[in-house]
Amino acid sequence: MVQNAKKDEKDDRPEIEDSRNFYEKETEASQKVFGNLLITQNFDSIVIGAGFVVIVFGFALNYFGYDYVVKDGRLTIDTIEARQFQDEVRKAAANAKKESRSASAPTSVINTIQLKD
Repeated sequence: MVQNAKKDEKDDRPEIEDSRNFYEKETEASQKVFGNLLITQNFDSIVIGAGFVVIVFGFALNYFGYDYVVKDGRLTIDTIEARQFQDEVRKAAANAKKESRSASAPTSVINTIQLKD
């Protein structure tokens, strides 16, 4: 009797069986395309884990007085004071660039007006 009940239940819900078959076929197709590469199957967990390690390592560096610093386009580890100094240098360079633009802007406007006449 129990077996008959299971057969009836299986017949009543064919969409579940179809979805299982679809999932199995999709998994087989993915394995054919990507092979058995572990990285493609667990890519999200690898990225999340790597991000977690970087953040925890950053907290540990900060605790000991160090920090991530960008030097010559490369990410390096240096003291917090060096990073603060780099930030000040960047701000000064940005301010100097703004000042040079504002000083040269009227000249370029005058040149443009003269060209139009």
